[in-house]
Amino acid sequence: MDNARPFAGIEVVEFGQFIAVPFCAQILAEGGAHVIKVESVEGDPVRQLAPLAPGESRHFISRNRGKHSLPLDLHHPSAARIVERLLARADVVLTNFRPGLAAELGLDWPTLAPRHPRAAGCRTGCRRAVRTRSPTTCAR
Repeated sequence: MDNARPFAGIEVVEFGQFIAVPFCAQILAEGGAHVIKVESVEGDPVRQLAPLAPGESRHFISRNRGKHSLPLDLHHPSAARIVERLLARADVVLTNFRPGLAAELGLDWPTLAPRHPRAAGCRTGCRRAVRTRSPTTCAR
């Protein structure tokens, strides 16, 4: 392992916006992980907060540097096939959907874990983060 790039070779798929998940993925990217940020076709809402240029804001740039962005309508029928291909390569899956949306999209841990047993996942919401590889709370 290269101490300067401790996460080199790690594949991360991020379904996040605002602060917690983008910051986590940013740290992984800065450590050498390959991070794909899946965002809505309209873009992460943070892109519009005091924009510096169309679709770019200081907050968005600071939390998303070093990532590859993939605009995708997760409700579109063919999106599931694209997401499945991304997840098949993922070592880490990060989400912070509103309550119920992950299950609706088939991206909740009980649905993902059997199909992608090598992936570790983390979801945030309701002021807590839950490590989803086991039922243990990882942060409060």
